[in-house]
Amino acid sequence: MLSLLLIIGIIGYFTVPSVANYIVNAGGGHGLLQKVNTMVINTGNTAMNAASTVGGRMEQGASNIRNMPSDFMAGYNGAGKSADYQEKKLSGK
Repeated sequence: MLSLLLIIGIIGYFTVPSVANYIVNAGGGHGLLQKVNTMVINTGNTAMNAASTVGGRMEQGASNIRNMPSDFMAGYNGAGKSADYQEKKLSGK
């Protein structure tokens, strides 16, 4: 029983300073200012990433519109191939 209390005491002796450092922030002041700055920077980065993603998708959409066939149904039926393209393909011709 005494050895168990001794082990708990030793662990507490080494961990209390680090826990106290988290609570008091002994490394310096301006802890709140640092947290606010980090939050603002992260928000800006998130907004920039979202805008980049949207811009890329818009660019892809514009490219799709430029490259679409003049006759939509021709592209849908096999890009200028005959109307019975699927039937021939399935029958093995």
